Amino acid sequence: MRSASAAALIGLAFLSAAPASASDFGVPENYRLSLETAETCHTAMMAVMTDAKSDAKLKAELAAFGKDDEEEEDEDGDENGNTLTVQEATARMEELAPTAARTMSRKGCAPEAFWTSMMAMIEAGMYMAVSQMGGEMEIPAVTKENIAVLTKHQARFEKMGAEQRAASEALGLE
Repeated sequence: MRSASAAALIGLAFLSAAPASASDFGVPENYRLSLETAETCHTAMMAVMTDAKSDAKLKAELAAFGKDDEEEEDEDGDENGNTLTVQEATARMEELAPTAARTMSRKGCAPEAFWTSMMAMIEAGMYMAVSQMGGEMEIPAVTKENIAVLTKHQARFEKMGAEQRAASEALGLE
């Protein structure tokens, strides 16, 4: 999030499609974000992307996982990609991209840890954006801690996201 207005737009997008609380994402209520975990999971995901350059099976798995995510719709026909829980995203990754799941686990970030971290970041970002827009809502104490981690390390989180998007684009997955 480059500015308060960007954060607000992202927050509005999440509010329109996202679950109402961390428990709706399947994030344990006491989960605390850490830069260390994010770095470990980023390294694991980048290893997957690097391996996919020379592993056609892995690249096909990633494409299938991405395609399945894009095509996921709810009963009303709306895209439903932002509403997966940690458990659903983990199960889908293990089913559709098992090679990626194994590589991530070998690199120290099991799929469940990756998705827990991702969903906790989304939840903290959602609350952060609403707060920056002047919205009032009760923010759980652990979420306040996660917002502080996101804020403190914002530049690094943005860089990791950009690196993962660039690797995905280089593979033709975006």
